[in-house]
Amino acid sequence: MTGQEPLAVRASKKLRNDESLLTKFAATRLRHELDKVPLWRGQPAQHVEIKLLTEDFARYLYLPRLRDTGVLIEAIRDGLTFTTWEKETFAFAESYDDKAKRYAGMT
Repeated sequence: MTGQEPLAVRASKKLRNDESLLTKFAATRLRHELDKVPLWRGQPAQHVEIKLLTEDFARYLYLPRLRDTGVLIEAIRDGLTFTTWEKETFAFAESYDDKAKRYAGMT
């Protein structure tokens, strides 16, 4: 990594080019990671809290590195706009009632 820029800038560019550091994250790719690993929680595995998902991406080396939490939040926002969310992305709920097996405030 030679060049005129500071080492941190050059390293960051290399990581982004190799997709080792993502500054943008497609909602469909997020869904792919959710299904592949799997990152879903619950019985049956069907949901995950955003806080836990944020921790997963920071903790697990087999997941892509995200520049910051905002990258994940933006991917979630984008995923909510899909009319085909059941197959391609996901939905969002304010909470989940375990006893009633029901989501509240779902969008």
